Amino acid sequence: MIAGAIAGIISAFGYLRLNKLFKDKLNLHDTCGVQFLHAIPGVLGAFVSVIAVAAADYNFENDMQVKYNAKIMGVAKKGRTTQIQACYQLAGMAITLAISISSGLLFGWISSKLPMPEKQYDDSVNFMHVEYGDNTAKYNDSTDHDHNKVDGHGVEMTEKKH
Repeated sequence: MIAGAIAGIISAFGYLRLNKLFKDKLNLHDTCGVQFLHAIPGVLGAFVSVIAVAAADYNFENDMQVKYNAKIMGVAKKGRTTQIQACYQLAGMAITLAISISSGLLFGWISSKLPMPEKQYDDSVNFMHVEYGDNTAKYNDSTDHDHNKVDGHGVEMTEKKH
């Protein structure tokens, strides 16, 4: 519960306060806060799981609880001790970080070489503005649909000429 609370604080505080610092100082632009929502809390959770597994032998009162815990973690079937399992989890975390960081750098570099629009993060060129009650048929074909419409309240509206 403590790790989850810390991860939640990191996620919220990071997105609200550190996102601008990451953008200004490290040139890491993250519009959705993915690094604070997934990356940092995920690494924290993985590290806490390594510690929890490594300390499992010391957290239970008798061997029966330790064996039951090892059975739940799946290490008993594979002939591993909890310390060896913790090393496997640490290695898994290191491999995951190596793959994610290197692929992120590679695809970030590739995307930096692509042509960029003049106005970044502006989707207006991809969408048409249609107000409630507008005759959307005029956007579907070239035929001029010049007639009256009724809005959601039954009030007759006349089409605006542009």
